[in-house]
Amino acid sequence: MVLIKNLEAEVVFIDGLRSIAEVKIFRSSWKFPIVAIIIDDNVRFERLSKRARPDDPKNLENLRERDQREISYGLNEVINSANYKVNNNLSVKEVQKIARNLILNIINNYYTK
Repeated sequence: MVLIKNLEAEVVFIDGLRSIAEVKIFRSSWKFPIVAIIIDDNVRFERLSKRARPDDPKNLENLRERDQREISYGLNEVINSANYKVNNNLSVKEVQKIARNLILNIINNYYTK
């Protein structure tokens, strides 16, 4: 937290909040929106398979088991509290366009002086 407070950047993006406890820690110091990226299991598994990292799930069941672990940490609470939800089932190009517009909107609404 000290490292983030010492940053000179006007806007900081935090990736991978997995619990409401983490959200509360950051919200104790900053006002920020939460963006949830939503994707169907099948599409996500297909994309992860193409990525081919050693720690990627080997099948859909492994992916769902990993998701259940994350849900047990409180991930669903974070998703349900999201100010914005992005549909990641679209093409990469479409999602990039949506994300770009959303980021600009967030910066304009939350961080303009």
